[in-house]
Amino acid sequence: MATHTITPANNIAAILGEIEAGDTLLLRGGIYNQGEIDINVSGTADAPIKIANYPDEDVIWQTGARDRILDIAGSYIIVTGIEFDKQDGRKEALRLVGNHITVQHCHIHNCRYDMMVFVVGTDCVLENNEIHSNGNGPDRDAHAVITRGTAHRLQLIGNEIYDVCGDCYQSNRIDGEAQDILLENNHLYTTLGWRSENAIDSKAGSGIARGNFIHGFRATPEEGDGATGDWPSGGSGEGIRIHTLSRNWLVEGNTIFDCTIGIRISDYSCQSIRMINNTITDLAFDDEYGWTTNGIRVTGVPDGSAVIGNRFDVGEDIALEVDSNVLVEDNIFNWDPEPTTTTTTSTSTTTSTTLAPEPTTTTTTSTSTTTTTLAPESTTTTTLAPETTSTTTTTLLPEPDWKPDVLAAIEAMRAAQNAQIDALQDYVEGY
Repeated sequence: MATHTITPANNIAAILGEIEAGDTLLLRGGIYNQGEIDINVSGTADAPIKIANYPDEDVIWQTGARDRILDIAGSYIIVTGIEFDKQDGRKEALRLVGNHITVQHCHIHNCRYDMMVFVVGTDCVLENNEIHSNGNGPDRDAHAVITRGTAHRLQLIGNEIYDVCGDCYQSNRIDGEAQDILLENNHLYTTLGWRSENAIDSKAGSGIARGNFIHGFRATPEEGDGATGDWPSGGSGEGIRIHTLSRNWLVEGNTIFDCTIGIRISDYSCQSIRMINNTITDLAFDDEYGWTTNGIRVTGVPDGSAVIGNRFDVGEDIALEVDSNVLVEDNIFNWDPEPTTTTTTSTSTTTSTTLAPEPTTTTTTSTSTTTTTLAPESTTTTTLAPETTSTTTTTLLPEPDWKPDVLAAIEAMRAAQNAQIDALQDYVEGY
């Protein structure tokens, strides 16, 4: 098990030809641009091949306009800590053809193509990556992650995916139907409004969408309603869209807000779609464009679907549009949780903050103490050291249009995602 350390001056393809199972390829800091690199070597379950940035050094991997950056046909490979910059070029940044490929802690961005990451192989993992900026203009229907029908058991965990003109994730019917997809604890959003499509779009297969934090999606206006020809292929502004040969999906515990429609299920080929314990708030009304809005819309599907235990901040007539054969139980409408107060005391100051209905984070800074409230149902009281003199609320997205409570909710979700990612790290490293 050898470690190979290279610089941008080295021939990457030649070095990869020497790598064996269990080896590590470390890239020293700098900009790498050597055209498309094909990885055909494989590790094993006990000795995967690892490609990573040299510790504490920034690696930027680029390509020309018509090349992929990496085409990975080998199996049992881990790629970590690398920035992949497509420089607004065509072709996807990564294509994962082999099996048991893990991409983690990477930054993938600036593409103008149908997809940024194309997953073909089975048992692949995309974890804790930042993936963004595909299309945004004349290149419409430009997605972040697409799976082919052979991509069984993909795990998309803890990623931040945003500002693409298509979907953050889409399953594709090419070569069959990908089964057992896991989309968990991702932050999926757009600041592009109707120039994006959906956060999750399942066109085939089965899976679980759990604990995701989704917001910002809008219905595409008709031409003449201000679109002026610059819009994607069309969407209704759904956070989660499941249709066309999608079966046995569990949609559970997601937080969806500021979308035209929260969850939409349609097409008679769909079967057994269960929507359980989701929170859907702040639906995007807009009479000017004539959008229709619902928290959950389930139409034209056979028996076996269920809407259970979800929470909405609107009445049932707006929250739900479902066929009579759909099981509907224990949902909460006009939901307005009791305000939660977080009080911080010291010898010199006392601060009391009433949080908004959405999940909110209040961070109090001192020399050593931080208190975070992750859910509106809980209350935390902390006594600080005598030297505490100030209170600071920190937010992560300084967009002027977001409300303060939305920003705090984003921070809370990211903190929860990071905690779960840490817990999963040992499992991923074991591939």
